[in-house]
Amino acid sequence: MKKPFSVFLSAFTAIILLLPLTLTAFADFENTHKNTGNAADDLTAAAETQIGYSGKKYGSEAESASFLSWCAREANISKESLPSASSADELYSFYSETMQVHSASNYMPKKGDIIFLGENNAVNLCGIVSGADEKYITAVIYDTDNTVKKKMYTNGLDKIMYYASPDYDIIPNDTAGNHMTIASSLNFRKLPTTSSDIICTIPMGTIVNITEFSSDGEWGKITYNGAEGWINMQYVKPYNDNYIDSSEYSVRWNIIDVSKFQGKVDWNRVAENGINGVILRLGFRATKTKVIYTDDNFFENYNGAKNAGLHIGCYFYSAAENAAEAAEETKFVTDTIRKNNLEFDMPVYIDIEDPVTEKWGKDFITELAEQFLAGMDKENIFSGVYSNTYWLTNYYDPTIFANHSLWVADWRDKCYYTGPYGMWQYSDKGSIAGVEAENTDLSICYVNYPKLIEDSGYNREVPPNTDYQKGDPTGDGEITAADARTALRISAKLYVPSESVANAADADGNGEVSASDARKILRVSAKLESF
Repeated sequence: MKKPFSVFLSAFTAIILLLPLTLTAFADFENTHKNTGNAADDLTAAAETQIGYSGKKYGSEAESASFLSWCAREANISKESLPSASSADELYSFYSETMQVHSASNYMPKKGDIIFLGENNAVNLCGIVSGADEKYITAVIYDTDNTVKKKMYTNGLDKIMYYASPDYDIIPNDTAGNHMTIASSLNFRKLPTTSSDIICTIPMGTIVNITEFSSDGEWGKITYNGAEGWINMQYVKPYNDNYIDSSEYSVRWNIIDVSKFQGKVDWNRVAENGINGVILRLGFRATKTKVIYTDDNFFENYNGAKNAGLHIGCYFYSAAENAAEAAEETKFVTDTIRKNNLEFDMPVYIDIEDPVTEKWGKDFITELAEQFLAGMDKENIFSGVYSNTYWLTNYYDPTIFANHSLWVADWRDKCYYTGPYGMWQYSDKGSIAGVEAENTDLSICYVNYPKLIEDSGYNREVPPNTDYQKGDPTGDGEITAADARTALRISAKLYVPSESVANAADADGNGEVSASDARKILRVSAKLESF
């Protein structure tokens, strides 16, 4: 997800203890560590072999990020996990976008984490955490004087702004086996070169088996539709599907999510190239000013996607820090939907992943999501939560996801979240025909939400009148199967009705809406009974 850039800076005092350094010859700073396969250990060990080095061998003068990149390559860590970066701020932005950043105020770092330091709301230095306890953090850093040092910081100080926990277990693309295509129309060529003849194009989301690689590692050989040929590895990612669902709503759809950051979108081209639906950014709260905004391109994207016949949902990026702000965000979403007569056949999601929210901890984040879901239920809008595997595991009570959609972001070879989910966002680097931006988030949807929403009676505005006849909680003047479904949802506490709606759903008049009321309404709708 693209989100507003914000920086949280605590006001404390830094204590930095420098270890004694002795400048020696360049040859004394070769990486003599033999890699073990434990990425965090190997990264830290490579960094520690450089302590005391003073010079410019890392490729960028006085830039700590270039030192981290050098250490990562020495430790055989892929660029997917720790990319080459020209500045500490660029590296921070990468981890912020991949949702692996933690606020320094409430996170205990571990060996191999990346530490980000700065002043005046700006990240300007990064390093590798080599150790941490409740009081002190030690890190290896290529400092501004072009010298590698091991520094000690007091935990929670103002110079420590963030930590990142890289996904070191990402499988690099030079591993044979199953991969999934992430381009909406991938060229399948006879030979491993862009000048070779194109055999055909392969749709996005296709699972292919890479059997060998070209000498430069840029191409993978596959068999597709009985033909042998080559595909560019830039447009695939390792894949292991661990989602199994045999319900009546089971599908496998290609979904993208779009905000103003994707630029202009030709929605007809998107629809023609294997995309089934889109989740649009409806709006967001700015983390610094706390003002709520509608996404600049939302209405243009909504109309374009609707005219192209795509399934549509939306999300709101939250930065709430108290119950009042959470209520304001929920009201903004429902008001925007109702006042503009928006029609969604996919879920409406709350996206909670900002460091300003993270610092308040699990109970608050769970309550924030729960409040949003309850607000959507009250308005009869089918809703869900978007978050990444780390947050879902550490900051949520999973019971709140029951009867709602869960959309998990995990950009590794499979979704490592162990609970049930309906959509998996598996990449942020999709190449989509019709989308102006170079990269677009990609998801697989496993649930036929349009059918589920229709069958459950969601996403229809409940008429404002209070004169509901018995057995007609939808208020449309007819007693149908939709009324029975509404009564069933009320009985299961999936929908919080008004008093008049509840009275209409209480078919037997005992003051309580139960499954027996739903059955009676269904029989009446089929003219097998009467009230």
